[in-house]
Amino acid sequence: MVAHLYNKYDIVIGPVADDNMALLFRQYENEVIDFSTLIRGMIYKKTSSQYSFHTEKSIRLLRKVDD
Repeated sequence: MVAHLYNKYDIVIGPVADDNMALLFRQYENEVIDFSTLIRGMIYKKTSSQYSFHTEKSIRLLRKVDD
């Protein structure tokens, strides 16, 4: 694990990166699809979040939760 000394936030939460977005932008740049198709492709049907723990403190405070 690599810990950085200067982190503005302990935890960062955001949407999971999707390779489909990179493909969409490449297709648009190569003029395979038009702008309206690009926009339609960018609308997520189902999203999920990822959590990134940036500090030792945030990792130390993690607790397992039973279902």
